[in-house]
Amino acid sequence: MNGTDFLIISPFINDCPNCGNKLVGNGEGMLEVENNMVKRSCKCGFKFEYDVNNGTSKKKIMHAIGEALKQM
Repeated sequence: MNGTDFLIISPFINDCPNCGNKLVGNGEGMLEVENNMVKRSCKCGFKFEYDVNNGTSKKKIMHAIGEALKQM
């Protein structure tokens, strides 16, 4: 993944979309970037995985976040 893709996605997942938690690590949540995958989880139960090969438009990212929220 190139840095631009992450910079496009990160504003939507830096704070947990469910509870607003800004922290990661120490049991608060996780943010992981590998190859073309971005993963974000939170202690509230929010879990998000996104493959940037699916595109990085705001519409696609927000749809993926909405789907993750539905699964909670």
